[in-house]
Amino acid sequence: MKTLIRLSVAALLSGGSAFASAGGEASGMSPLVVLLLFFGGLIVTFQLIPAVFLFISMLKGVTSTFRKEAPAAAETGKKS
Repeated sequence: MKTLIRLSVAALLSGGSAFASAGGEASGMSPLVVLLLFFGGLIVTFQLIPAVFLFISMLKGVTSTFRKEAPAAAETGKKS
């Protein structure tokens, strides 16, 4: 069991620097990545607009005063 733990820790420690290295990659983003990020931002924006309207109408409904309408029969004094 101790051997398995030691091997696991050694593998994790030695592999950490490999994931952090930049390697021979080109710097910057490709136009496709920029387009993807723009499209994702566009989706979030178009989902946020109706959400704001819905939130505002919800706040109006919660903060409005509740008025009870008197039935028509009570106003005239007649019972049905």
